[in-house]
Amino acid sequence: MTYCDLRNLSDGYRVAVEGHTPWLQGARNAQPILISDAMQDACLSTYRQVHAKEGIRAVAFIPLMGNGGLIEKFVFCYNAPHEFQMDELQFAQTIATHVAFAAERQNAEAMLRQSKERFRATFFQAPVGIAQTSAQGEWLLLNDGLCEILGYTHAELCGKTLLDITHPDP
Repeated sequence: MTYCDLRNLSDGYRVAVEGHTPWLQGARNAQPILISDAMQDACLSTYRQVHAKEGIRAVAFIPLMGNGGLIEKFVFCYNAPHEFQMDELQFAQTIATHVAFAAERQNAEAMLRQSKERFRATFFQAPVGIAQTSAQGEWLLLNDGLCEILGYTHAELCGKTLLDITHPDP
C-alpha cells in the first residue's frame, strides 16, 4: 500500500485532481468508492495519465463525514491493482472518522475564535455604553463608552455594583 500524500506528488497531479470528489459537498449518504484498477475504471478515465505518472493503480475514496454531511474525502492508493478487503475498508473508515472529527473540531474552534473576536470588537469599539453584569449587579464587562456616560473610570466601577450607581427611587 502506498500512502497518497499530496506533498509527495507532482504539481501536475495536484492540479489535475484538485476539487475532484465523487460526492456532492454536504451529502449525507456518501459511501466509500473502491476502485481496484484505476487504469481500467471508466469513472477515472480522465485521470489515467496523471495516475499512471504517479504510479497509482488502485484507489479507495473514503468520505469524511461530519455533522453537516460530507466535508471532504480521504484517499488510499495502491501502486498495483488491488481488490480491497473488508478489514482495509473498516480501517480506512476508522481513520476517516477520526480525521473528520479532528477537522470539525478545528473548524469549530476557529469559528469560536472568530465569534469572540467579533464580539470583542463590537463591544469595546461601540460608540455607546455597553455593560454585562451578573445577576447580583457585578460588572462582568464594560466598555469605555459606559464609563464616560457614568463618569467613572474602569477601576472605580469595578469596585461598585450596578445597584451602587443606580438611583434608589422605586
